[in-house]
Amino acid sequence: MTVVTTTDVRLANLLKVYASLRAKSPMTKRQLAQEVELTFASVSSICNQLVDLGLVRYVDESIFTGGRKAMAVSFASEFAYSLVLDMHHTDYIAMALVDLSNSIVKSRKAVVPEELTLESLMDCIRQCYLALVTDCTGKLYCVSVGVSAVYNEQSQILLQASNPLLERVNLAMHLHTVFPDLPILIENDANLAAFSQLDPLKPGKRDQLFVFFTQGIGLGLIIDGQLYRGSHGFAGELGHLKLTGVDRTCSKCGNVGCMRTVVPLTSIARDLGEIDILRRSGSLAYCDHLLMRANQEPEVVQRIDYTAQKIGEVLAELFDILNPEQIILGGNNWKLYPLMGNTIRQTCRRLSNLAREVDIQIQFVSEPINDLIFKGAGEKAFRYFIESCVPELPLVSF
Repeated sequence: MTVVTTTDVRLANLLKVYASLRAKSPMTKRQLAQEVELTFASVSSICNQLVDLGLVRYVDESIFTGGRKAMAVSFASEFAYSLVLDMHHTDYIAMALVDLSNSIVKSRKAVVPEELTLESLMDCIRQCYLALVTDCTGKLYCVSVGVSAVYNEQSQILLQASNPLLERVNLAMHLHTVFPDLPILIENDANLAAFSQLDPLKPGKRDQLFVFFTQGIGLGLIIDGQLYRGSHGFAGELGHLKLTGVDRTCSKCGNVGCMRTVVPLTSIARDLGEIDILRRSGSLAYCDHLLMRANQEPEVVQRIDYTAQKIGEVLAELFDILNPEQIILGGNNWKLYPLMGNTIRQTCRRLSNLAREVDIQIQFVSEPINDLIFKGAGEKAFRYFIESCVPELPLVSF
């Protein structure tokens, strides 16, 4: 039986007030008391404590209530920063400083060396970090990393990594050689994409799926407002889901009919004989190229529509099995969503059994992958921040 002490209750109330200020700052103490359903005296005491810690501040621009000035409390987003590291791509890394409000303050990319080793990769990360924080001042509280791989939290080992160099590697151990004094948080890129869509203004239990398209296909599952990873971190690996009517052999696993053989941009480019164009131009420019061709070439429209149909088939199965409030799609193919959206929705609703009872809410996110991972990694970092007894984490100046 778990024993809840007075200290536990006080800490829970402090975190509730702090999280509410992050979502809706600035507020008066009275507004805040109504928001968190605590007494005015309790909220006032907590605010004073948070001010002493430097986590919030009383602002001069007072909020007026009924003609009488009332001191407002504002969230101090610059109190500390997380360093977020996007390692989803095999050709480059991306890095950003993210404040406690989950705003990207500064970001940078770096091309990884051609003759890549773990040592040269760590050196690339180190140099990117030093360039990123040039002319910046502040304190870091953690490094939050997104990878295109399965992360086993128990063993801390990466599995099924898109970058073969990271396969069966304890990435956190290597990153500690670059950031020896900071906690290292590692998460699958699709899970971080799901985190990026959690709305701090609407906290609470939610059920949503984020289908994430990169070099592979991942699925971030949010159940009752919490990320679901499965017993060993394998939950949501969609790339090798078998599709009907597909007889292609998967180059990664050797099986036939995997989703990754027909759905990602790489499969579209390969079918159109344009894999070199995709590699040379990158995902966003290649999507623009496809849209331009689609205006004049029916076979290009048919190939994109085929991808949309297969996505719709998978979404119908996911909806019937998990019955989420919302299904969200995002990734490197987002510029094609205006062309694919109707087919995806219609196919999903036609094939889903539950669609006869409730409407399927499908949302398309038009946002670059790096930004999604930055936002998701920042949100994961903030949750770690408040769950680790604010603000007792070590802070490292940069």
